[in-house]
Amino acid sequence: MHPADMIFFWAQICPHVTALLQPKASLTYRELAQAVSGAAQRVDALNLSNEDPVAVAIEEPGRCLAVCFALLRLGIPAAPVRHSMLALMPANRIPNTIYTGHGQVISGGRNIRFEESWLKSAGSSVDAWNPARTSRAADTSLIFFTSGTTGVPKKVVVPGAALLERVELLGHTAEAVTDRTLIVPPPSSWFGFSRAAQLMHAGRTVCVAGDVTNTLRLIDLFDIGTVIGSPQHILALAEAAESNPSLQPSALQQVVMGGAFASPELFRRVQMRLCRNVIYNYGATEAGLVASGNYSLIGNVPNAVGYPAPGVKVEIVDEQGRLLPPDTPGRIRCRTNYFATAYIAAHPEARDDVENIWWYPGDNGLLTQDGMLCVLGRSDDVVNIGGAKVAGTLLDEAAQSVAGVKDAGVCGVAGPSGIEELWVAVVLDHHANVGEVREALSGKAEFAQAQFNLVEVDEIPRNDLGKLERFRIKQALLSNRSGL
Repeated sequence: MHPADMIFFWAQICPHVTALLQPKASLTYRELAQAVSGAAQRVDALNLSNEDPVAVAIEEPGRCLAVCFALLRLGIPAAPVRHSMLALMPANRIPNTIYTGHGQVISGGRNIRFEESWLKSAGSSVDAWNPARTSRAADTSLIFFTSGTTGVPKKVVVPGAALLERVELLGHTAEAVTDRTLIVPPPSSWFGFSRAAQLMHAGRTVCVAGDVTNTLRLIDLFDIGTVIGSPQHILALAEAAESNPSLQPSALQQVVMGGAFASPELFRRVQMRLCRNVIYNYGATEAGLVASGNYSLIGNVPNAVGYPAPGVKVEIVDEQGRLLPPDTPGRIRCRTNYFATAYIAAHPEARDDVENIWWYPGDNGLLTQDGMLCVLGRSDDVVNIGGAKVAGTLLDEAAQSVAGVKDAGVCGVAGPSGIEELWVAVVLDHHANVGEVREALSGKAEFAQAQFNLVEVDEIPRNDLGKLERFRIKQALLSNRSGL
């Protein structure tokens, strides 16, 4: 059953259990089901076409989820987005929006302002108007936009059946083993939305918070057992706990990370300041979960991200698509039920050829002799150092490990002679000295033979999931060679 329908089941079985917990408000499963029914009644009266997706630009998580679930139950594709992305909707064939706030909305489409009155159902019971058996959610798509590390967010259509495939892996990801789980990314991302939907499918309590301090305080205040976020989100929590030990949580049972590269140093800091039990999930919006592993089991294997999830086939191939033996680096490709479901929905003519369809995440990696997946960096994220090509993420990690460096990112930019120059952007703490950092960096094996330019910056540009936006560093350098 689709998560948008399961909330009605939980509303009947355990109506007073909290579905969504926020610092200043909460919703029980009964209240959430009433909100979905009320929103569905209001949207149904608007006579929107099932052929036209609707962008949902509502920042508050509970309202966003209620409106998206209502649209899905009506058979209308929903695209949860940040308000700042509305300008991209017409080009992606999303003509309508339901929104809160002010500023730009979609030009030429229907712009529908959300009101609190939507969340009150006219019926006396939660399913009086639209019972679960009439729902079309399982057959209706969600639309998300990838994080846009290349500068151009990519539209990804997730059929209802693909979301159900992700739900079936919930036990494998260990994301629902505790009653209350705090999700850091917002539901405007696939990362945040899918986790919230899965946990509600399981009848758990989804927790959300604002800033880092509130997040840490919420953990012990409400006895939250799991925190899920990108490495950059989790790093911010660890740093806050390091700077203020009184915020270090005691209730936390596990931390789940995914969505971007996580260094061994980050894992160690998380284990020291937040929780010993740390799990890493490797996947993407296009393919769902690919691999997963507990750091206590994979931490001794360099660059390991875990073992392929059930039903997932992973191969390492060369540039010609030829299968490579274990422990040999190459291009990662995989086939997941999630990816196949989404691909066939977009290309029904390929249904009979699905066994020959692979998803290439753009990462290089290898499989160990016992089948563990190791990710070595993105194949299109390579920096040239004196003719030697090195994965940018490995250089990032080396720079980030220097004492006094809070964050760092590298990029290669063509110099005046046309030869690529290596630039290292660093965010320093108030005790660090640029000269000392340069000297320490030169002593690193990754930079020992390299000529590089070091620039101190206020922050490293990252997207919502914490992935470094290397293209923005390059853009800044090209526009101003004297600094970022």
